[in-house]
Amino acid sequence: MKWLLRLLAVFFLFYAAFIVFSPTPLQEAAAPKREGPPGYLTLNQGEQKLYQQVLAVIEAREDRIALGTGVDRELFFKIWEYIRWDKPELFWLSSRCQVYGGDDESTLVSARFFYTYPKEEVAAMRWALEQKVEEAVVAAKESHDPLRTLH
Repeated sequence: MKWLLRLLAVFFLFYAAFIVFSPTPLQEAAAPKREGPPGYLTLNQGEQKLYQQVLAVIEAREDRIALGTGVDRELFFKIWEYIRWDKPELFWLSSRCQVYGGDDESTLVSARFFYTYPKEEVAAMRWALEQKVEEAVVAAKESHDPLRTLH
């Protein structure tokens, strides 16, 4: 019986030592939370700056953007696609984009954008859409089954 008590005491000491001296898992430092559209968040700072410049030109409904000394063709089209994916509210932006290269085939110096609707029509479409959304929200609030009403 004494040997059983000694065995339990040794086991308890090893267990206590294991708990006390075992390494604790490192807590991950909370990474700063980045907010924005998913495509935008995958870009580095320089690419994000170009994304913002292209987006500003599109939102102002300008026809062209000058890309300075040149931008890599693949990078420009990646940003172009990210803007189209990230911003569905730009429904009036055509999927067509005309680019102008520099001396090198892989470098672009400017781009031209096309729009599917005139600015005045877009404003009317947005207003009509906002009215429909507002009507749907009011109807859903008054309904006993709001999800079915919205659907």
